[in-house]
Amino acid sequence: MPPFLTHLTLPVMGALLIAAAPIAQAATVSYTDSHSATVTYSDPECTAFSLDGSAAPSYVLKCTSGGGSVTGAPTNCTISSNPASLTSGGGTFSLTAACGNINGNTVYTWTCPTSDTCTSTAGITTSDTLPLNDTAAGKNYTYTMTACNGSSCASPVTKTVIVPSPTQVTPTCTNATATPNPNPLTSSGGTVALAATCQNAATYSWTRTPAGGSAIPAQSSTTDNAPQNTGSSDQSYSWTVTACNGASNCTTRTTNSVTVPAVAAPPVAGCPTPLTLSWASGSMVTGTPGASSPVVAKITIPSGVASGLGSFTVYELNASLPTRKYTISTTPCDESAAVLAVGYATNPRVNFATITNPYGYPALLGGGTYYFNLWNKNESGALTCSSGTCGVKISLGTP
Repeated sequence: MPPFLTHLTLPVMGALLIAAAPIAQAATVSYTDSHSATVTYSDPECTAFSLDGSAAPSYVLKCTSGGGSVTGAPTNCTISSNPASLTSGGGTFSLTAACGNINGNTVYTWTCPTSDTCTSTAGITTSDTLPLNDTAAGKNYTYTMTACNGSSCASPVTKTVIVPSPTQVTPTCTNATATPNPNPLTSSGGTVALAATCQNAATYSWTRTPAGGSAIPAQSSTTDNAPQNTGSSDQSYSWTVTACNGASNCTTRTTNSVTVPAVAAPPVAGCPTPLTLSWASGSMVTGTPGASSPVVAKITIPSGVASGLGSFTVYELNASLPTRKYTISTTPCDESAAVLAVGYATNPRVNFATITNPYGYPALLGGGTYYFNLWNKNESGALTCSSGTCGVKISLGTP
């Protein structure tokens, strides 16, 4: 063993930082501030000193501790846990001892309630893995640590690690969905499959907005009905799940909305078969509109579509660029006051919005079917293209 050093005196200019091993007994530091200062540092635990740093203003004095330099038992022992707490799922954690009046020969002995999984019963640190708790009460696991300097031992200290019951934990719900059948719904309504993804939940309940209908079965996955819509406006529904552990530990989450469209208006006499635009930017149909029989482009917007702006764009095949009348509606060939948009233009580009609509454009909702109707006439009803090629291409732009 190297010579046992209890103090070190050295001249120093500038600042001095002292980094020592855990100091159990009082160390003495004296510092005289002058142009040429002397610092004396004494610590009975230090067996060696070293000085790091080669220039002012900072030096670091390091103390190396060794055995046999303390008397009596360790003092003021505590145990800390990392992480500080566990969930009802249990898990792995570590325990670390901290005591005063120790040196490199201090011995730590652990008593673990689950000795088959405790990683070590000796050393300043140990760790363990506890199982999940699926009972109605928390489970306590007590660990005991004894620190000794030779035959002088501190009183044992304990640390209780708790694995709480799921009923003591507020549930978390990461998702809640509503899936209609058929998808999209018609004005006749249909069934809606509801599903919630929650953790630590013992009971579930569902409410529908707007309210009405029969009680919804209290399960994480269940079904409800979206009733028939006999009105002239679309009706949207959403559902909220409440997941609980006991009366006070609850959380809620709301599903996406589901729309039941308004009842379809009677078909317009002589209305042509709609041309379907697929829900993809650049999708295009071609037709020749008349004054009484329009070209009708049909789109069905997917459920859960992202909020954004889309458009219908008309490309004329006639060099004279005649004026056209257009409407956007929920029924083909609609020129009534119920249309979502109406206008007259050459080469019209007509914007619409999905979900969020800050610009006043017609709102076309996910799950709905809509029609872009284009006539060959002006505001007075007169034919605007009477010779040559009067055909058009209608293109869809999606958000």
